[in-house]
Amino acid sequence: MSWAKMRRSEKLAWTQVFIDYPPTFPGFTMHMKLRLEWRDGVPAKYEKWTSEAAAFSEAGFTPLLYAFVKECIRHEQRDKYHMEIARWAILPRAIEQGLELKAAVLGIYSRGPEFIEKRLRELTIEKRRREITRRVELELKQELRDLDNL
Repeated sequence: MSWAKMRRSEKLAWTQVFIDYPPTFPGFTMHMKLRLEWRDGVPAKYEKWTSEAAAFSEAGFTPLLYAFVKECIRHEQRDKYHMEIARWAILPRAIEQGLELKAAVLGIYSRGPEFIEKRLRELTIEKRRREITRRVELELKQELRDLDNL
């Protein structure tokens, strides 16, 4: 969703997260200006932040999820503080499909989105096998009941 189409409350939430976890540091003076404006209820107008919020929002991130990821990887990212949307776009879908949040975050960070794609395929196969096994078990139970009734 574009920054312009976001609700004011959502823009303020993204601004709050970016004050603590800036995708790019705007410099001390601008950072303080953005912080003071946020305190006064004014969302960020800093283009680098608004485009980051729009991109991650479009990928299914909430400000809280973004902050969680940043917190999980902040100690690991000594030399690189920017999160690349191409790398992290899979996270909301991974969580939706049943991966544990922290495990998904660390998997993406350490092994990349390809690892998570593979894990999701494995989970889909496992889930399908369980469904088939369950259906076969129910059919067998029914056949045994039918045999008992003869």
